[in-house]
Order: sequence, then structure tokens, then C-alpha cells
Amino acid sequence: MTMCVFFVSIGMLFDVELVLAKPQLVLILSAFILFGKASVVFLVGVLLRSPPRVAMLAGLALAQVGEFSFVLSGVAVDVGLLTQQEEALLLAASIVSIAVTPLALSFFPRMLAGSRLLEPLQRRLEGRSMPAGPELEEPLRDHVVVVGLGVGGRAVVEAVEQIGMVPLVIELNPATVAFERARGRHILFGDSTSPEVLQHAGVRRAKAVVLVLSDAQAAHRTAELMHNMAPHIPVILRTRYVDEEGAERAIGAEVHSEEFAGAMAIVSAVLRQCRAVDAEQVCDNLTRSHEQLAAADEGALGPPPESGTHLGPTPD
Repeated sequence: MTMCVFFVSIGMLFDVELVLAKPQLVLILSAFILFGKASVVFLVGVLLRSPPRVAMLAGLALAQVGEFSFVLSGVAVDVGLLTQQEEALLLAASIVSIAVTPLALSFFPRMLAGSRLLEPLQRRLEGRSMPAGPELEEPLRDHVVVVGLGVGGRAVVEAVEQIGMVPLVIELNPATVAFERARGRHILFGDSTSPEVLQHAGVRRAKAVVLVLSDAQAAHRTAELMHNMAPHIPVILRTRYVDEEGAERAIGAEVHSEEFAGAMAIVSAVLRQCRAVDAEQVCDNLTRSHEQLAAADEGALGPPPESGTHLGPTPD
């Protein structure tokens, strides 16, 4: 509520007549703010050994003017460093930056996911990135490559270890990489949308590649790279929504959406409470029907179960 009042009050200070009178000046100030802040954050990210794509996205996310800038501009007017007109121009440019940043964040991740424009910079910084560690000196074979070490990634890694196979993780969080490496796990610091990173992970020798990324565009780009680099290697990909599955199936990935998995968990719980004798068969039928859906029809769970479903007696 407080944030709402703050931004509404800032919007009320917006001088439309000044913008119409000096549109070029407002645009120049806006561009200076956006490109200046984004460039500074990008350089800091590069110095901290973040992949160029991640550093650039961080710069875009922080390119807009922060709330504290409005306080500073008010103080500057009070002490005579800025005139009222200059403050109004700065306020207009700040509002433009706040409006443009979400649009840039919705567009640029798609463009930057595996963009070849960043490959020269990636190669130049390759020698400064976090070292692979001694555990990767000998190439792995028949291992499972897991991209992303969140909740889903950790579950996959632990399951693979429990069956006696070797997981290799690709992760962008340097703190996570250092922690897992200290525990003796095979883990690479890098961006999976880079062919060099996938090649270093030995994806052509892997048993399977599992993509459990929160960035849907990066996951799609990685699946595309896998399809081109090693089409014989199974790619298992997690998406958030059902309507994202079709595009991933089209490039040969086995897709599991959180939306459908949650629905099936609820279906299983309902059938279990109803003492359904053939609950497992019903769930299997729904899953098979869902996997056969065309991309345009995804969102349906499939046909309802046959009327022959038997429910066991409810205990007294």
C-alpha cells in the first residue's frame, strides 16, 4: 500500500507540458540513465566473473531510477544544486526509465539466450572464470548432466547418486558452485546457453541431460543446442506451464510441466482418498493422453476416465 501511494504521488508530479516542450532532452536523459546504469552493473558483473549474459540481464534489471533518487533530487533543489525545471526534467526521465525497464526485461532475455553477439566476450573472459576444478580433469562418461541446482535440480542429483551414477551440475551461482565443489561433487560454473560450457560438461558422452532452470528461454535455447550438438542424447526438461510444452517437444525434448505435475498429484490424492482400485491405471491414461496432445490443444488433461473405474468400499 505504501509503495502504491509513493508511485502515485510521483506520477502526480509528472509535468506533461514540459515533456512535450522538450521531448529530445527528456529522451537523452532517459537514455543516459538507462545505458549508464546498465553499463556500470554489467561491468561489475563481468569483474565478479559472472557470464556476460547474466551480467547484461542484471544491468537491465537495475537500469531504472531507484526510489531514493527522488529524495536526493528534492534535497538538491532545497540546497540550490538543481532548479525546479531541472528537477522536473529529471523526474520525467526517471519515470520513462521506470516504464521502459519492464519492457526491456520481457524482450531482451529472449534475444540474449545463447546470443552469438556475446560469444566473443564470453571467449575473452573464459580464462578469468571460475576454474573447473581437479575433479573434471578426467572426462566423465555415462554421467547425467543437470542444469540448475534449485529444488528440482538437487532432487535429481541426489536420486542419481543414490542409484550409483555420477551427476555433473552446471550452475550460475558461484557460491553454490564453491559449496558443492567443496563437498566433492562434479559441478561447472557457467551458462548452459553457451556451446562451450555444454561441450566442457561432456554432453556427447552423457547418459541424459536434465534442464531444471527457472529461465524458460535459457532452457529452450539449451535444448536447441543439445538437439544440434548431440541429438542422440535424451533431454529431459521442466517447464512451468502446460502451454510451454509443445515448443520443447518439437525439438525432441521430454517435457514435464509443473502445472500438469501438480494436477496429477491432486488427481492421485483424490483417487487415493476415494479408494480407487485402478487409480494407477487412471493416472497413466491421463498422462499418456496429455503427452499425445498437439501443441495447440495443450491445457486439457485428456479424455475423462472410462465409466468402468471401480471404487472400493468406504470403511465404516
